[in-house]
Amino acid sequence: MTTTTALVDPMATLTAHTLYLAGRGGTRLDLTNTDWRGVNLSNANLKMATMTRANLRGCDMHGCDLRGANLRGCDLHGADLSGADLRGAYLSGCDLSDAMLSRAKLRGAVLTVGNSQVRVA
Repeated sequence: MTTTTALVDPMATLTAHTLYLAGRGGTRLDLTNTDWRGVNLSNANLKMATMTRANLRGCDMHGCDLRGANLRGCDLHGADLSGADLRGAYLSGCDLSDAMLSRAKLRGAVLTVGNSQVRVA
């Protein structure tokens, strides 16, 4: 996986995404191929964000709103996703080893199981 270092201010990036979601300008969050290892994103609104192949290893993402987010191919090894709302998120090809998913909402999420993609009922 080729990743680039996140050169942007995380708070400014999240604020712009929040404005986008509220229809008040801003920009949709796109963390494709970026490195956000260990960043505290707890309780962030990341709904509909694109994070394809992002390195989110060890991130604190508990309580995040990730509904409909594209997390395909992300490295979420050791990430704390407890209590996160992942309904309708795309998690196919993610490394979820040692990730904490207690109380996470996964209905409608797409995961890779073996060689197959599975939508959680």
